[in-house]
Amino acid sequence: MIRSASHLTELRVWYLKLPYLPGDESLSIPSLLTLVLLGAEVECKLDLPNLQTLTVNSSTVSKSEADPLIFPSLTSMTIIKGGPDGLLHIRAPKPLILDIMIFDTLSLIPTLNGIMNQVILPGHLSIRVLRLTTREINPQSLTDFVSKILHLEEVEFHGLISRPKEFFDDLAGPLPSAKTQLINKKPICTSLKTFRLHIPPIASSTAEKAMMKWFRKAVETRKKGMYPIKEAFYWKTDLEIWVPVL
Repeated sequence: MIRSASHLTELRVWYLKLPYLPGDESLSIPSLLTLVLLGAEVECKLDLPNLQTLTVNSSTVSKSEADPLIFPSLTSMTIIKGGPDGLLHIRAPKPLILDIMIFDTLSLIPTLNGIMNQVILPGHLSIRVLRLTTREINPQSLTDFVSKILHLEEVEFHGLISRPKEFFDDLAGPLPSAKTQLINKKPICTSLKTFRLHIPPIASSTAEKAMMKWFRKAVETRKKGMYPIKEAFYWKTDLEIWVPVL
C-alpha cells in the first residue's frame, strides 16, 4: 500500500516494522517530505531523496555501517525518548536542525553519549541548530555534548541545569586579559551565534535566578571577547515571548 502511494508527501509509521524487501529492493517514495517513526523498526532500504523532516520516537533503524540510509535533502530531525539506535545508520550531509526531547533523566545521559560518540564525532550529521528539552541536566554532560558539535550556530535549551554556574562558565570562557591570552583558552561553541534559554515554570525562584544570573554573565563575557553571542534570549512565560537577556 505504501509503495503504491507515488505522490505521498507525509508518512507516519506507528508501531510497525518495515521489513526487508525481496531482492534487497528499496522502498522508494521520491515525493515524501516528512517521515514520522513511532515505536517502529526499519529494516528495509529507504530511497527518500527529497525527505526534509524526520521524527524518530522510540524507533530503530536496523541497517549496517557499510550500508547506511542516506537522506540528501534532510534538514530537520527530532528525537523523542529512546536511545540513539534510530540514528546510528543515518547520514545527512546538509546543515541540520536537531531537536532532542527526553524527559526521563535516567535515559538522558546515555542517549546524549550515544549520539555524541556514534553519530556526531564520526561526522554523520552536520548539526547547525540544537534544541534540547529535558527536566534537568548536569553541567558537565551538557558541556561535553554541545562542545563536540563543530560549527554549532544556535542552541535552544528548555529545562534546568543542576549547577548552572559550571556550564555558563564554560560557555563564557575566560575574561580577555594578558594571562588568558597566553594560555589561549577558548569558550566552548566558538561558532555559536544564538542562545535561547527556556526555564520551566515549575522551577523554584532560587533556581531561576541562578540560571539567569550566570546566563547573563556568560553573554556579557563573550561580548567582550573574540566569540560574541550575537543573539541571547530567555522565555518570559507571562508574556509568552522571547526577551533579550541584555
